[in-house]
Order: sequence, then C-alpha cells, then structure tokens
Amino acid sequence: MISNEDDRVITDLAASKITLDEFYKRFSIDLLSNPHSLREMWKMAIQEKDKETMQNVLFVECYLYSDKYGPWRPDDYYIEDIRRLMKEYWHEQHEELLDILIAVRDDKKDERLYIDVLHTTFPYYEDQEAEETFMVPIWTKCIWKLASIGTPTAIKSVKELKNSPYEYIRNTVEQQYELHGWNK
Repeated sequence: MISNEDDRVITDLAASKITLDEFYKRFSIDLLSNPHSLREMWKMAIQEKDKETMQNVLFVECYLYSDKYGPWRPDDYYIEDIRRLMKEYWHEQHEELLDILIAVRDDKKDERLYIDVLHTTFPYYEDQEAEETFMVPIWTKCIWKLASIGTPTAIKSVKELKNSPYEYIRNTVEQQYELHGWNK
C-alpha cells in the first residue's frame, strides 16, 4: 500500500533525518493539498489488513498534528476504527492504539474495552516471557485508566487483579487501593 520510497521518507522523518518540509517534498502525495488522503490510506490499510501501512498512517497523523497543535487528538473518523482494532489481532499496534484511546478520555464509552483488554493476551505475546514483558505494561495502563474512571464496575475489575501472578500488576493494584482509599 505504501511505496518503498514513502516508507523510507516516513522512516527518515521518524528518525529525524529529514525535516517536516523535506517530508512534504519527498512524500508521494501532496498532503497539504490532499489532507484526507491519509484517511483514505487508513481505511484501505484496515480493509486489506495491512499492518505496516496502518502503523505508518498513525505515525504520520500523530506527527503532523503534533507539529501544529500538540498531542494528537484523533476525531471520530479514527476513534471508532481504533476501538474496533483493539479487538482484532492481525496487527501489533495494540499498545499504541490504547495510548490514543487513553489520551482521548472518552471514559464511559471505553470502560468495557479497558476491562476486556485486562483479560486478553494478544496472540503475538502468548508465551509467558512475552506476556510478562509486553502485556503487563498494557494491562497496567488499563488498571490506571479504570481506577481513574472510578465506576463500581471499573473498580471491581481492578480489584480482581489483586492476586495477579505478576508482581508488577499486584503492586499497581495496591497503588490504586492507596491512592483511592479503597477498602482491602
């Protein structure tokens, strides 16, 4: 979906080898004149399950937005796809997508999603070592988010992890008890 040359241009931008002006000159699509072209690439990447293009579009959108306005706050065009992509396993961008959802702060709408992620191991992290290395940070983000949401359901989901096999998860849950004054 993304040409090898465009992939190199995006990589160069990510590595700070080129300036944003140079990126605009070298990228095959004139993004200044065609601002919706990235959205079209995004939809096509999802449709074709093209994880590299999906990752590149997310990076470019975040980079271009943050250059103008600060941290990327995606609109509904992306958010509904991101929510759906959190439940699909053909890509490996779950932590990045989770970070975007957490930043958007639509707590009521995403509470169930955070709870579901707490009980999920993404297929590419299924062995014990990978699960501890990669899933524990994802679960930890969900614990913090659910504790901040603070509904009875969210709190119950966090408390259920008090006896997790992972020390870091147990410690994070313990922190929530202390921070929020929950009864033990």
